[in-house]
Amino acid sequence: MTDPTVVEHALAVGTPVRCGAYRLDLTTGAWWWSDQVYAIHGFEPHEVVPTSELLLAHKHPDDRDRVACALDPGAGPDEPFSCVHRICDASGRERLVGVVGEAQHGADGSAVAVGGYVTELTAVVDDHAQATASASIAAAAQSRAVIDQACGAVALAARTDPRTAFDRLRVASNDANVPVRTLATAIVTSLPELGGDLGRLARFLDSLLAPATAPPDGPAAPRAGRATSGDDGAPPPTRSSMRQHDAPPRAGHADGAPGPAAPATARRATALLRACHPAPAAAVTLFAGAFAAGAAGAAPGRAVLVAAAVLAGQLSVGWSNDWIDAARDRAVGRVDKPVVSGDISPAGLRAAAVGAAAACVVLSAALGAVPGALHVGLVAVAWSYNAGLKSTAWSWVPYAVAFGALPSVATLAVPDPAPAPWWVTAGAAMLGVGAHLANVLPDLEDDAATGVHGLPHRLGRRRTAAGAAAVLLAAAAVVVLAAPGRPGGGGLLALAGAAALATSAATVALRRPASRWPFRAAMLTAGVVVVLLVATG
Repeated sequence: MTDPTVVEHALAVGTPVRCGAYRLDLTTGAWWWSDQVYAIHGFEPHEVVPTSELLLAHKHPDDRDRVACALDPGAGPDEPFSCVHRICDASGRERLVGVVGEAQHGADGSAVAVGGYVTELTAVVDDHAQATASASIAAAAQSRAVIDQACGAVALAARTDPRTAFDRLRVASNDANVPVRTLATAIVTSLPELGGDLGRLARFLDSLLAPATAPPDGPAAPRAGRATSGDDGAPPPTRSSMRQHDAPPRAGHADGAPGPAAPATARRATALLRACHPAPAAAVTLFAGAFAAGAAGAAPGRAVLVAAAVLAGQLSVGWSNDWIDAARDRAVGRVDKPVVSGDISPAGLRAAAVGAAAACVVLSAALGAVPGALHVGLVAVAWSYNAGLKSTAWSWVPYAVAFGALPSVATLAVPDPAPAPWWVTAGAAMLGVGAHLANVLPDLEDDAATGVHGLPHRLGRRRTAAGAAAVLLAAAAVVVLAAPGRPGGGGLLALAGAAALATSAATVALRRPASRWPFRAAMLTAGVVVVLLVATG
């Protein structure tokens, strides 16, 4: 039997309200009210005789016509019904009530009465309005503080007054089609990473607040809702109040700030290196070269050519990612991205990505028609992720396809070409999916804030972390257990290590969702899978 206290706790939720019962006899038109219904209408119990005319007299004038239709005795409802409307009680006070009811049927099946309940909702609505107003006031005060801080940063970097700084924020807000509060939050949260460097702060603000027009010799004006910059990362703005800050820097100074200026070419090279996603690019390149030299048996020169083609493809993928995501990264203040910090422009990244893609086509063609075409196709699949698939539930597909088929590029580029064994393809595909899930973990909130809703974002942090660990563990199991022959001691030891890492990642993800260990453990598991693929492929 159900514990009565459990039922009480389950039902006693929300704000207490006054509720009473009523019944209308459809054959006589007679009403019965409980004491609470009298009180809701402002009467003492049985002070008046309830009638349809009395009810209508107390309905709010704007609601009276539609309530009159519901009170027509000839139109008794056959299905349960509910409505919310206003009444004016005996003292003239306006109240909001909710009414529910259903028909009661006689022996012949026709409706003979309507009964139900009246609930006064006035206090509930008032409490909600008060809470909403209080929250709005608190949010406005908090937003005002963030905006004031951002205006201070802009004023300091631009050597202007706070009012002009706010005008610049407002113009950038209109150009980028994002709230001023969002831009201000991006600036304030990025200040610690900028480390008090006025030159870096100025470049960051130029990039984040870039106007929606470009100089005559710069790139075309962007579409509405997107802000971009010129080739040097900071086109001249149109507001005269910003001329002093945006004037060309004095010789020997960066952005007009004291101190030696870094050579433009060195800064651009560093920005390109940072923007290519160097860690995954290097890892995939090393894997491809090592697999070609080891498992595929390619000659050293051939293995180097495979690695070079893969490196060119990875560079194009990394640069296109930062180029396409420039507006999103600016919106969330990703100052770790060179395109946001102002070290390179989206146009510069676009040129680099296209150039690397062209080099990839040339180097892939040198591998032969079949492996070359396969590799170029895989790079195109990776670009499709950057171009839009990352925001869909199919975001994992490019990783599965590109990683799964990559070993076959190496095995098809040797004198006795053949596709990679099925278990290598399956293990590499699962490695790609696991890497995708793990790689997105640190950026889930930033991605979601800018409209990216791929598979990891739909799963949530906990399930993504656990899923990454599980898929990578499955990849290790396939590579170790499905390879021809009995698994060696080293393979089983590596599988045990992958299992330990996967278990710890899943456990931490469930207990501490904000921890970065699931991401690190997934990356370590991926490293184990890569070593197994090279060693056993």
